[in-house]
Amino acid sequence: MKTPARFFPIALGLLTALIATFALPLQADDEVDLKALIEELRKLKAAATENNEQRNEDIIAELLAAASSERKAKELYVKAVKMVQFERAEKRSSDFRDWEDNRGTERNLDSEEYGVALRLQLRWLAISLRAATERDIGKLTGPMYEYMEDFFKGDKIISEARDPRAARRLINEPVDQSVFAKAFRLEETLKLQKENWEMVPSRIDSIFEKNILPFFRAMDDVDPLETAWNTRISAEKNRAEERETAEAKRQFTEVVYPRLLWERDIDLYKVERTNSRLSGLVSHIKKHILHAEAGKWIDDLTEVLEGDTSA
Repeated sequence: MKTPARFFPIALGLLTALIATFALPLQADDEVDLKALIEELRKLKAAATENNEQRNEDIIAELLAAASSERKAKELYVKAVKMVQFERAEKRSSDFRDWEDNRGTERNLDSEEYGVALRLQLRWLAISLRAATERDIGKLTGPMYEYMEDFFKGDKIISEARDPRAARRLINEPVDQSVFAKAFRLEETLKLQKENWEMVPSRIDSIFEKNILPFFRAMDDVDPLETAWNTRISAEKNRAEERETAEAKRQFTEVVYPRLLWERDIDLYKVERTNSRLSGLVSHIKKHILHAEAGKWIDDLTEVLEGDTSA
């Protein structure tokens, strides 16, 4: 299989042409036209930015194309491993062939769950790369919702596998540390947003908290925020209903579900202070007073009310 060209340094196109015509004075006695020099530098920066944006678009397209099927995901994985672990490490071709011959046993690459995990990793990497360059995060909420729906389906396949450990490691790995990110040299690009973005494909709670909810909170409109919360709760509820054990279902009903409802309702109350929402919060505490987090809920609500009275 041919190694994708984008694994190698990309020709800079317009940037290269500009550099060729960029006339920096080489003689110490020459007079420097600073205004012209600054203008040339601005052109260089614009060209570099345009080149980088196009490169990212090309990579996103390739990642999503590979994520469209297990076969394509596995093919790109093999190419990435060859590039990162063998060619860049300057190992012998025979070393890669040995790895390729044994990969089905060593990496579970031939299993369905491994293919599912690779597709999830590729999709979350594509979304994360888009987020690193997209100023309007609102454009990503749709793809993130779609990803999470597919994640729950994929997670079920992985959980039901005879030995899910290898696949589970993939979806628990931050995408900026994945072999795909290394192959495309995306570490520095993704590093820019790492503190404010969840990189682990399996951390659905954190994806909501870090990547989705802040956008809707900033809108200062309760309806989209409530929709986001209800989408999250519905997804978790559907996931819980598919669990096989009675204990897992009980855990969700008695522990997780009340916590999610509280987190939603206190979040909505912070945006829209109404008596009906306040009454609902108090009723929730009374209904679930034996919940392990009831004391924390009381503290949270008290803090919000005290802030209102001191304002």
